[in-house]
Amino acid sequence: MVRRIEPTTDCARVLKRHDVLLAFDGVPIAGDGTVPFRTGERIAFSYLVSQKFVGDEAALRVLSDGAERTVRVKLAAPARLVPFHLSGRPPQYLIVGGLVFTAVSVPYLRSEYGAGLRQPLSPARTPRALSFPLSLSFARVCKPHPVPEP
Repeated sequence: MVRRIEPTTDCARVLKRHDVLLAFDGVPIAGDGTVPFRTGERIAFSYLVSQKFVGDEAALRVLSDGAERTVRVKLAAPARLVPFHLSGRPPQYLIVGGLVFTAVSVPYLRSEYGAGLRQPLSPARTPRALSFPLSLSFARVCKPHPVPEP
């Protein structure tokens, strides 16, 4: 049974939650999610998916809303909303409580405020939020709250 669908994949347009996968590329999937492997052995159907490459197509036999149908999907790596770093360096952003903090750079400012933004930034053209030192801006957001004594 389909429990979750990655919204950025090709499957999102043909599958929906609670559909039942009956076969993957003609190989029947059992009720426990396994497929035949070697003589007398079974393995999770994700093994069949792992044997495919990005860009390959797969035929899925699906039970959806009481009707059986076969759909073809193009397999793709999931699109990451937050970049995945493989170079061994730490990321150039920080995620805290669902907020994403990133370094302010000229390309970023151009994307936010238009291509007319020139370098170096003049004080008149600097966005107001950036005209204060970080410590002052941080202090305005994170004001200390004294805890009353009992």
